[in-house]
Amino acid sequence: MPRPKRILLCTTSDSDGEGDSDAPVGIDDPLHPAIEELFQYPNDPNFHVLTEEFHGVPTLPEKIQQDQLQNEISTQPTQSEEIKIPTSCLEPVSHTSNAGIHLFDISGAKHSEFEGDESCPMNSPLLSHTEEVIYQNLEDNEMLCGSTSDLNYEGPPQMSYCDEEEEISSNYSDNGSTFYDASSDIEDFDNFCGSMPSGTEPLHSNSDVSIQMALVALLTLVMTHRLTKECLADLLALLKLLLPKDNILLHSSYLFFSYFDKFQSPFVKHFYCRGCSLSVASADAICPQCGPGKGTDFFIHFLIADQIQKLLKRPGFFDSLKYSQTRIKTNQMAYEDIYDGSVYKEASRQFFSLGNWISLMWNTDGFSIFKSSLFSVWPFYLSINELPPNLRLKKENMLLGGLWFGTGKFDPNLFLKPIYGELCKLREGFLVHVSSCIDPIKLQVGVLCGTCDVPAKSCFFHHIAFNGLYGCLKCLSRGLKSAASGNVFVYPFEEQLSLRSEEVYRRQIEDTRHSNGQPVFGVRGPSYLQEMVLMSPIASTAIDIMHCVFLGCQKTLLHLLFDKTYQDREFSLHTCTNIVNDYLNSIKPPHFLQRCPQSLKKLAFWKASEYESFFFFYSLPIFSVIMDSVFFNHFVLLYESLCLLCQESVLETDIVLAQTLIDKFVERYQVLYGLRHMTHNLHLLRHLPNVVRELGPLWTSTCYLFEDLNGTLKHLVHGTQHVGLQVQANFGLATNLSNIIKSGPAGLLQDLCLKMYSPTRRLNISYCINEFTSVVGPVLTELNLEPIIQQTISSTINRTVHYFKRLRFHSCLYVIESDSTGRKSSSYVVYSGRNNLQFGILQAFLRVTQCQCSEQCDCPAEYFAAIKRLNTEIAFETLAPVAVVKSVVKCSVSDLVDIVNICTLKDVCVNVNFNDTCYLIRRSYRLNLQ
Repeated sequence: MPRPKRILLCTTSDSDGEGDSDAPVGIDDPLHPAIEELFQYPNDPNFHVLTEEFHGVPTLPEKIQQDQLQNEISTQPTQSEEIKIPTSCLEPVSHTSNAGIHLFDISGAKHSEFEGDESCPMNSPLLSHTEEVIYQNLEDNEMLCGSTSDLNYEGPPQMSYCDEEEEISSNYSDNGSTFYDASSDIEDFDNFCGSMPSGTEPLHSNSDVSIQMALVALLTLVMTHRLTKECLADLLALLKLLLPKDNILLHSSYLFFSYFDKFQSPFVKHFYCRGCSLSVASADAICPQCGPGKGTDFFIHFLIADQIQKLLKRPGFFDSLKYSQTRIKTNQMAYEDIYDGSVYKEASRQFFSLGNWISLMWNTDGFSIFKSSLFSVWPFYLSINELPPNLRLKKENMLLGGLWFGTGKFDPNLFLKPIYGELCKLREGFLVHVSSCIDPIKLQVGVLCGTCDVPAKSCFFHHIAFNGLYGCLKCLSRGLKSAASGNVFVYPFEEQLSLRSEEVYRRQIEDTRHSNGQPVFGVRGPSYLQEMVLMSPIASTAIDIMHCVFLGCQKTLLHLLFDKTYQDREFSLHTCTNIVNDYLNSIKPPHFLQRCPQSLKKLAFWKASEYESFFFFYSLPIFSVIMDSVFFNHFVLLYESLCLLCQESVLETDIVLAQTLIDKFVERYQVLYGLRHMTHNLHLLRHLPNVVRELGPLWTSTCYLFEDLNGTLKHLVHGTQHVGLQVQANFGLATNLSNIIKSGPAGLLQDLCLKMYSPTRRLNISYCINEFTSVVGPVLTELNLEPIIQQTISSTINRTVHYFKRLRFHSCLYVIESDSTGRKSSSYVVYSGRNNLQFGILQAFLRVTQCQCSEQCDCPAEYFAAIKRLNTEIAFETLAPVAVVKSVVKCSVSDLVDIVNICTLKDVCVNVNFNDTCYLIRRSYRLNLQ
């Protein structure tokens, strides 16, 4: 079988050899007609399109142009040069002309020249600068940089091309590398004589398994257990020997990952000078400011339009975007999601004129990949607000806008410029194809809001850091640094905060033009992120409770209370450290908490989720025993305020009360713990109530998902060579694995793959009752129960009863008391009683049928839970103002047993027993952000 064609198309510069320096090609420019013509090829899998990056994008308003950001596109003419291609793959031909188009048939066909032939559709005026376009088969032996988009999108779906030196050297070097290595398997293609399988062929002549599902199963194994590339290669070689000789299993890791190329996202490489960060045209371009010698680096812009199109082609995805219109609110006046905030409501009125639109939430955070290097990575994520919360948090629904990496100085404006350019086009609307519609629809896309930690916020908004004057983006609090504060920058309590309005903020940005480089009330200058968001940058930027509260205030407070450094201070609990450790060790958390409590000796290694668990579930019972009443009552102020703001349904009265509690907490904090510890995070607490008014409950804008994605990115990188390309090659597979599995034919193998990759794959699900409910573990004909419970069941139900011990209901695992023998317990529950909520301990789950079947059957059944009821009373309340802490109750066992339908179960509670007192703590929100 002949090898598939790969064609290189190279357009040369103008007849005078110079580009038009006054008119750089921009996002509004159409594709070169010759390129458009080649785009019209039939759906031939032998052709794949890659194009050079575009250098012109919509600009910021005039005032930012006058600021002369170092993000201007270099329009220096670039000289046309012969593209270097491995001579073993190509019959060398060299040709340039006024309107020459070079075609190289890399599979061996002769050079085709259409110079001067007006009848040829490939002849047309050339672009204003040299542009390389590569048409290349997905099985090619060179670096895959992306795929074409079939969107009706005026901005060209352009991608980058690495020259030969970059491609051949882009191996990921380290032997432990995982996933796709695009350049170390060149010989694999040369030795591959057949065509890439379509997917429907059987693995071998006597197999019922298709080659597609076989490869998907192997990919699931690789991703789930993080197998190295070498391990995968050995596994493929072993399977190749064990299978019958006529098997069509791909024999190398390169060919294996090439099969999944369609899941890659197209991207653009943007080059810049390593010395001054000025944008340049190519990797070997000479910076007009620094001259030769500095060299270039690049960052990656992933095409957002293409990613959105792929999402919309999934069955049911477009319908999921209607959640904001179809959701059922608990209280019409409450804040229950981002749609209830003022920012979303105002944006929907002002910007989205079409019937179909989605809004995005941005996030970014720099992190290090290598412990012994200054090498850092800055991803720019975008999540879709219109999805239901449970889908919003899934990796496969996340967009990756760009990726910056390297050891040099990070320039956020340079990084965001192409992303901003594409989003400007998407805001106006573009045509997309939806799986449920025959005709394309026009969709508007806009960036509504964002969330990140404080350092990233300062960097991207071009604002002073938190340890400088006017370091708060939300208000004009000055802060101070003096001997009284221990020469540490602090934010003393102020009765009334002076908030930044959008008008004031825009004026401060304008004033930086005449400030000689000095910040104006903390504002250093304009940024693309300020212009990217639809509404006010101040209102649309959330305060993330993961960083502000759990890794900020809570971490600092525990350090003050238990660190030996402060053992002589009145607030210190250092002498109670062992007592607290014993308490923590005795707790059996429910299964929805991934981590069991760790000792305070390991406090430095606690994760954000552990600080959150301690704050919401363990802190009040523990502190009530060991903490002085003055300090305890002070802590309860913060606890109750955050419980109010994190509810699934937050009323305006809750926000007002939370504001009062937080203000009182911050004011008293300065007195109890000292001015030295009035940190920026403590100051930000006072802005949290307004964040709820603007963006909904605090759980809507946390960074847990994005931090998890950062962890995914880290696992995709093995070795210091070509980090960005490693991430590009593997990110689509890592985030879309569940969809890749579902794309194959249904069957036992697909079920196994889904179970293998599922976070709940360790659950032994016997059968599903409905979409939200599953029986976990075996169904039994009898169960050893206390006599009073067995008597209650017999007197209440006179039909056939089978028992089971575990139930998965709305993504929460419920386990009866007798089966909670391990390190965790999920038997304490809250459920709906006759008139109010009740608390109790699960004793048994019942499957009740009218039939007389002795074993498990398919007969119609009802499902109940036998619960030992608990008597409850108020555990804690705040003082001045008085407010009851509703999420924590004291409880004691009663003699009553309730038999209730499983649909009445509301949630699992955390049980904490100290000094013969039992506490039950409810979650403020059920969405498992951790």
